[in-house]
Amino acid sequence: MNICRPIILHNEFLPACTGKRTWRYRAFGHYDGITVKESIPIEKYENLRLLFDICLENEEDNFMYFSQTLLGFHADTAEEKQFWERKLPFLYIVLLQTADTRIEEYQRYLESKEFLEKELSGLGQRDEMENTLLTVYHSLDNSDLIVAIKCGYANTGARLISSLHWSDGSGGIIPIRNSYSILGIDQFRDVSVSLFQRMG
Repeated sequence: MNICRPIILHNEFLPACTGKRTWRYRAFGHYDGITVKESIPIEKYENLRLLFDICLENEEDNFMYFSQTLLGFHADTAEEKQFWERKLPFLYIVLLQTADTRIEEYQRYLESKEFLEKELSGLGQRDEMENTLLTVYHSLDNSDLIVAIKCGYANTGARLISSLHWSDGSGGIIPIRNSYSILGIDQFRDVSVSLFQRMG
């Protein structure tokens, strides 16, 4: 069975309106917040209507900020559920537009232990590997893939994203036409300055 995971990006209006924000993650840059919804099974036709309603609800529900809904499609796996259950302070959302059509192959590689071990071995904190998770969704948006990275150190996610862009003579790990990254910080966790500092 396949699922869809709605990931909602929020933009404050300027000047910002007063009122409570219920976003799980505060973001930096163009976006100000990130909300991740429960996954929705998409085998049944009526659940496609539910996806539409979620998108519509986010457009109409609030006049304090603008919201954009990303729909990430994935197989219904234990790893996908565990990714969102695991509490880590940093969440990166990376929208990737690839230069070719080998999307399934790229998803498998990025979700493999091989990718994380290769990119994180010998660098950063000793507990970096066990405090880093990655899951990859197919997208119906302008992007081909939505890469979600959770990590215990801000620099870890930044290094993983950079590794997608490093040229190794063959165009990098994945031939990327375009990408956009958003960093979110879990509002319900204490995040010390040391977790932002450069490591390695």
